[in-house]
Amino acid sequence: MTLGSTELPYEDRELLAAAQEKFGRPASPSSVARFLAAAQRRQAALGLTRAEFRNLLDHSQNEWLEIWNVWALSQEDGFFRHSVQLEALGRIVQEWAPFAPARRLKVLSLGAGAGYEACSLAMALLGLGLTAKGWELAIHGLELVPDLASEARAAIYPGESLDLLPRDLRRRYFRPRAGGWRFEASLVSRGYAIGNPHRLENPPESLLGADLVVARGLSWDSPDEAVGRMVERLAPLFGPECLLLTAPGEFWPCLPDFSLEIRDGVTYYRRSAGRYAPKLGKRAFWPEPPAQPRAQVQSLAWATEEKLAEGQPEAARDLAVELIHEEAADGYLRPESLGLIEKAELALGRPLAAQVVAEVRLSL
Repeated sequence: MTLGSTELPYEDRELLAAAQEKFGRPASPSSVARFLAAAQRRQAALGLTRAEFRNLLDHSQNEWLEIWNVWALSQEDGFFRHSVQLEALGRIVQEWAPFAPARRLKVLSLGAGAGYEACSLAMALLGLGLTAKGWELAIHGLELVPDLASEARAAIYPGESLDLLPRDLRRRYFRPRAGGWRFEASLVSRGYAIGNPHRLENPPESLLGADLVVARGLSWDSPDEAVGRMVERLAPLFGPECLLLTAPGEFWPCLPDFSLEIRDGVTYYRRSAGRYAPKLGKRAFWPEPPAQPRAQVQSLAWATEEKLAEGQPEAARDLAVELIHEEAADGYLRPESLGLIEKAELALGRPLAAQVVAEVRLSL
């Protein structure tokens, strides 16, 4: 089910199209039901007819945010999501550090949500011991939903969200507070701005020139041209020696001054505009896949192919992303898996994204 699917009633399609225009991205097929349910709950709470509610939305940005709040708060979140990426990132930063122009690491989490990602980044980077060597670490976030940004600033999380964290991390970084557990590392406590990466204009100075940008999932639900516009708006945020980390299996077109590299099965972008960047060949980062992958990896590949054959490209891409994440956990990335991402992107009507994936696949 896509944004313009005729399977949806006209009113729902019109609401989703308006959401795309308002926020710069549509609700993805996997989140359409949650988005529409959020709108229906808000409409019912106000006691309005559908026509009255749409008229209210036409005249009130706050009402749109009420819907977006409910939708965004329904997304899954947690500490150390995509932990394989964060582990690889730690190794990349350690190699990058000797070439840095200053002992400073400015990090930006785009689409920061309630702060789980920023806190995970903080714990991963503090674990490298850079602060003990006199480095200045600062982590900032940009989030569209004001309620989520407020939660991130408060940095208080429910006890169950800490269950999967190692005991030493819980003891070192969290303290009990009314309503949950507070993340105590001050480098991320108030560094959140409110804004839409797809509509960013005049970003605050605190976000400019980041050394590391984590932007996972920002392009998944946007057409190619919207990703290009987003990259243009985000350009001031990228420092001259910037590392850019996207989600597993997510490849951005329109990044001409970045090179795509692969380390231990994890993909990332490197911007090397100055003389400080290490002179490292890409081939050194590309591990050889095993002759026979694990059974779980093979099962995910088959399931992805089945969804593609059934005409369910977004479900196929979700499975392919999980497949790539499993391969990265084993330290490699197979061209065949990238080929599945490429097919899904083409089926979703994103030829530029598919072309980027194809270029990576052919170079493996």
